[in-house]
Order: sequence, then C-alpha cells, then structure tokens
Amino acid sequence: MDDIRLHWLDAHLIEPTRKARRNLLLSSGISLLLIKGQLVPTKISALGISIEQIQRETIFQALIAVTVYYFLKFYIYAFLDGEKQSYLAKKIVLGAKLPENYKDIDKAYRSERKGKHEEVGIRIFIWALLRIGIDFTIPLIIGIYAIYHLIKAF
Repeated sequence: MDDIRLHWLDAHLIEPTRKARRNLLLSSGISLLLIKGQLVPTKISALGISIEQIQRETIFQALIAVTVYYFLKFYIYAFLDGEKQSYLAKKIVLGAKLPENYKDIDKAYRSERKGKHEEVGIRIFIWALLRIGIDFTIPLIIGIYAIYHLIKAF
C-alpha cells in the first residue's frame, strides 16, 4: 500500500486551483488592507482627481465582486480537486477490482475497507490534514472574513 501513502503525500491542488487561491488571497488582502487600514483614497493629488462618496462605494462594490468571484472559483476548483483525489485513492485501493460504473466505486471501496484499519498511517494522516487546513480552509476563512468586512464597510 505504498502507493496510497505516496498519493496522500503528493500535492493535491492543480495549477488553476493554486492560481485561484492566490488571487483570492490577493483580493482579500487588498480589501482588508483598504478597510482595516482605512486606506481608501479620497484624493489622488498627482492626477488632480478627488474621489467622492459615490466613487468610494463603487470601489467597494468592485472589491466585493472580485473577492466573491475568486472565493467561489477557488471553492469550486478545490472541491473538484478533492473529488479527483478521493477517486484516485479509491482507484489505488481497489486496483483491478475497480467497477466500471462510477456509482459503484464508493460501495466497492467501503466493502474493500470494511473491518480493515487504514494503512496510510497516523503521521501521513496528520500531515494531510494540516495541508488541507493550509491549502483549503485558511484561504476560505480569509476570503469570508474579507467579504464580511467589505459588505460591512459598504
């Protein structure tokens, strides 16, 4: 079962998901910096432009839209990556016993694993959970926090 251990130690987020995570963290960070740091400009003196209240609201609307977009994009991409990894893990465990019908894979997997202890190991399991926390949960929490404060400031 070394294959299943290698599977759980491997990186699970594909490149588009990592880019969506990066963009979510950037838009959330910029939003929080503007709100918490009270850095929303009122005047750009180099260009001679003054920003009125209506334009400030437009800035917040744009930030809300961009942050929600990247939040949803990252959530959907990460969910699909998780489904893919779950399928691959089941495929590794089932090997040649893999059913042709996708609906039967979960049933076959539960039947194969019934009464058996997980062979992944506790250390690999703990590191995999930490990775999920860092790669998935923390960016989502930061995104929700930023969206909340953007809506509150709006």
